[in-house]
Amino acid sequence: MISRVRQVLTLLVVLLVPPPLRCLLLNALGHRVAGAAHVGWTLILVDRLYLSRGSRIGSFNLISCRRLSMRKGAYIQTWNVIRGPFSVLLSEDAAIGKRNTITRSRVLGGSGGAIFTLGKLSKLTLGHSID
Repeated sequence: MISRVRQVLTLLVVLLVPPPLRCLLLNALGHRVAGAAHVGWTLILVDRLYLSRGSRIGSFNLISCRRLSMRKGAYIQTWNVIRGPFSVLLSEDAAIGKRNTITRSRVLGGSGGAIFTLGKLSKLTLGHSID
C-alpha cells in the first residue's frame, strides 16, 4: 500500500513540479536523485528511483517497474515503454535510445528478482522490443 502511494506521488512530482524542486521532492519521497540529473515529462511508476549526476530521462516515456537505477551519464531518450515486474540498471554512460519496448509478463514467471542491465557504454538503439 505504501509502495503504491509512493509510486503515485512520484508520478505527480515528475509531471507537475518544476525541475528546480523536482529532485528535492523525489529525494523526500525516499528516492535518490542527484541535483544534476534531468527528468523530462514522462510517466514514472517505480518503487525506487536512483539517478546519478548527469543521468537523463527524456520526455514521453512510460516507465513502470520495480526499480530504476541510472549511473553517471546514463540516459533514456524518448517514446520508450519499460513495463513489468523487474528492475532496470543502466551502468555508466549506458543508454536506451528512442521507441524501444522492454517488458516482462506479470503472469508467466513474473516473480523473482529479474534485472535488465546495460553495461558501461552500451546502448539499445532504435525500435527494439525485448520481452
